[in-house]
Amino acid sequence: MAWTRLFKRLRFFARYEHFIKLDILSQTPDECLKWQSYVEKKMKDLCDMLFNDFREQILELRIHPKPFTREETRDTLNHEWTYCESYFIGLKLSRSEKKPLDLRSTVQKFALMLDINRYNKQDSNCRVMHYLREQLDPVSSTGSDNQAGCNAMHCTASSQSWEERF
Repeated sequence: MAWTRLFKRLRFFARYEHFIKLDILSQTPDECLKWQSYVEKKMKDLCDMLFNDFREQILELRIHPKPFTREETRDTLNHEWTYCESYFIGLKLSRSEKKPLDLRSTVQKFALMLDINRYNKQDSNCRVMHYLREQLDPVSSTGSDNQAGCNAMHCTASSQSWEERF
């Protein structure tokens, strides 16, 4: 019984109501590899910061294990960048919390931490945005998770609650 539950496929986008989308942007293949590796390592720091800052409000937080390409997200915001990989962090919030959750200050601290250690500022960047589940449209025709346990998502740019770009 326990093993069955452990290996049950997670329907990531159906499980969470709130999402943080990190677009990792770069101009050259070499910079893409370096910058993406660095941001991937630091995403755990963002999760830790969110849990520390919003301990009472956040019940669960998970990083989607694989990035999405520009084609999978149908990205139109980052057309000036040659390379764009997007990661999603799913958030499950406490229902008892009545006031809106403002993640901006935590995300700004994270953005500053990334910016300080950015190798090549003209060839790399990161965009961080918040979306609700209904602002994400499944790209796949069935709208269900594919074999990898995820589905490609299109984010409607006009529906962003907030955005950090540096």
